[in-house]
Parts: sequence; C-alpha cells; structure tokens
Amino acid sequence: MIEKKRKMFLIIGLVSLFFVISGCEELQENNISVEDFQINHSMKDLIIKTDKTVYSQNEYVYFVIYNGFNKDLVLGGVTGCGGDVYIISQFNGVEWDDFFLSYGNCEMEIIKNIKSKEKLLSIWDQKIYPNMYTRKKTIAGKGIYKIKVDYIYMNYKGNPALVRVESNEFRII
Repeated sequence: MIEKKRKMFLIIGLVSLFFVISGCEELQENNISVEDFQINHSMKDLIIKTDKTVYSQNEYVYFVIYNGFNKDLVLGGVTGCGGDVYIISQFNGVEWDDFFLSYGNCEMEIIKNIKSKEKLLSIWDQKIYPNMYTRKKTIAGKGIYKIKVDYIYMNYKGNPALVRVESNEFRII
C-alpha cells in the first residue's frame, strides 16, 4: 500500500515537473521576461501591460501584472471548475464583451496571489471559453482587446471590495 502511494506521488511529481519545464522553455524560447515590460514602479496600483499593441492571429499575447501596492493582493474572484483569473474583453464596435478564462458551473473560486511589488508574467493563447458550460476553447479572432483582472481589496471599513483593472488596448490582426 505504501509503495503504491509512493509511485503515485512520483508520477504526479514527474508530470508537474514536465509542465513546469515546458512552460519555462516556452518563455525562454521567446526571450520574454518581466524586465522587458516598462512599468512605472512609483504607481500604487495594480497594473496590467501587454508586451505589444499589435499581434498576428495565433500569436501568444504576453502580459505582466505588477502589484504596486505595499501589501499582497488576491487576484480573481471568478468561479468555475477550472481555468484562470483573467478576463479577455473584446470591443464589438459599441461596447466591451467579456470572456472569462474559467469554465464550468462549479462554486469553486479561482484565485491567484500576488505579493507586494511582484510582477507576474502570463501568456494568453488567443483562445476563450465561449460560455461557462464548455471546456472547449475557441479562437478569439481579429479585433480590439483588453485583459482585465479583479482583485480583492480591504476597504477603509475593513470589508472586502472587488476592484477591476484593465490593461492597455491591443489589436489582433
């Protein structure tokens, strides 16, 4: 019984290591790092910034999130069975349509922690979940976009407040 548990932990560890190494190679291959993003470090805010303003279809969109506050924050607040905390917003000519990068009708809250003064480098593959009931992503397509994220902030009364921050606009052509 103990041997089966040991093998299971070993398999899980190897699979996790594979995903970590794969992600790191992808970042190194494209030579993108958090230092490539011009961030005003004096800003006391949460900042989202993409590496470019124009992308080709199927090109990865690299973006950084910088926590300029003097305290750690919790990103997210969306619910689902899985996915990520970010929201992709597309301009439809009149208003912005939001697509959550989470899926499923679960009550699980999807969150990500970011420390004070930390920069998180993330990648969007230009795919979205068309609705919360499917795990199958679709290509977002050409258009004008923003990346949004919510964070939980304790207001002056000590109550949690949800604040939404947006990136710069960018185009997919």
